[in-house]
Amino acid sequence: MAQVVVNVNGQAYTLACDDGEEAHLSELARQVDERVSDIRKDVKSAGEAQLLLMVGLLMADDLILANERIQELEESIAGMKGEFLEPEGELPPKASNGVDEDKLTGLLEKAARRMEVIAARLR
Repeated sequence: MAQVVVNVNGQAYTLACDDGEEAHLSELARQVDERVSDIRKDVKSAGEAQLLLMVGLLMADDLILANERIQELEESIAGMKGEFLEPEGELPPKASNGVDEDKLTGLLEKAARRMEVIAARLR
């Protein structure tokens, strides 16, 4: 078990984590610290516990929105699959291999762009 010292709101915390997870834990703490700094600019009178609660709520909200967006994309992908697959799961006859490659390429590019937007929001 590894240990990492992280700084949040000017306070050092020693945390335990699995071996190899040190960099990930440090990045998570950096993001929390960044959020605390942002909130502190707007809410100068908040104590540390209140700041951390607000950060937790904001990050939970981000997670809920991301999960909702993922659900929307999964449903969209399922709809796209429906355009290419017959109800029995068979590809409809079109080209020699049964796939409208131009349409499939366009849909995949559109899905990739949507996923890039979501990934950018999660950073």
